[in-house]
Amino acid sequence: MEPNIKIEEIIGKYLKQEVSAEEEAYLQEWLQADASHQQEYEEMAEIWRASEGVLLQHQFNTSNAWTSINARITALPSATRVRTFKLLPWTKMAVAAAIIGLIATGVWRYYSVTTAGSMQHITARYNNQQVKLPDGSVVFLRKNAVLNYPRSFSEKERIVRLEGDAFFDVTTNAKAPFRINAFHSIVEVLGTSFMISATSAADKIWVASGKIMFTEEDKAGNHLILSAGQKAVFTDGQFTQGGVKDSNYLAWQNGVLNFNNTPLQQVIETLNDYYNASVILSPEIAAKADHIMVTARFDNQDLPYVLEEIKLTTGLELKRDAQKNFMLYELQPAAGK
Repeated sequence: MEPNIKIEEIIGKYLKQEVSAEEEAYLQEWLQADASHQQEYEEMAEIWRASEGVLLQHQFNTSNAWTSINARITALPSATRVRTFKLLPWTKMAVAAAIIGLIATGVWRYYSVTTAGSMQHITARYNNQQVKLPDGSVVFLRKNAVLNYPRSFSEKERIVRLEGDAFFDVTTNAKAPFRINAFHSIVEVLGTSFMISATSAADKIWVASGKIMFTEEDKAGNHLILSAGQKAVFTDGQFTQGGVKDSNYLAWQNGVLNFNNTPLQQVIETLNDYYNASVILSPEIAAKADHIMVTARFDNQDLPYVLEEIKLTTGLELKRDAQKNFMLYELQPAAGK
């Protein structure tokens, strides 16, 4: 790395996921060199995230954008504003200016979009995101999901790559099958809607409409044909198939949690996944959780409200344990009663 390298350029590239391995190593070395560097970096990242409001404007105005970002910088506590990078004291202004430059050219959106040749790379960084593909198909990405696809599909096939959770509504084209490369498998459709969860542990799929072919990567002979209302999991070289009995697999997209005589254990697992939370059951409740049924519907309510409703429905008690987990437990009768 050249001695006169500009740290603000590396930070900007790192936030856009365009940093090289050498530049990332330099950044990590710089962060570890001084405790104040980490705090400076966090301030720059916060400015980057805070600029989302500017990015969502339909009409871009450079002057207004600068005013907005500059106001955010000025609004920082005075002790924060006077702190500067040791390498380049004007880094904050440079990074803010770089953000505006990226906005003005349409290169950066509030979800991360980077281009490599003819490929588009999208990461749903902070929220769920909707992406329209070149063929008109629509993909709903769950927060933290990553999607790669070409700027234009060929006439013979449409191929994308997914990491994380996403719901696909694929435009029908019998001449060009739509294929999704997941971690361990390939999903092929002509036109349908379905959800995929692609992780290093397992690939899962729920089919909402139409049919799909679920195939082990590099083993075309090992595959399943799934129709609407069916689901399957692929892990350790094996498929497990069944029917979709729980509509909550789409809760992250529509915000609706619906439990109909659902075992409490399954309810807790669903809540932990949806809220990215840690709700647990006391040992005595866990032992019989499959026999405690819950019927309730929640529409974009927060977790404390949902747990209070479940508490009332089941007659259980709710508290926070020493690790700050939410715990459902049974109130024991006082001794001698």
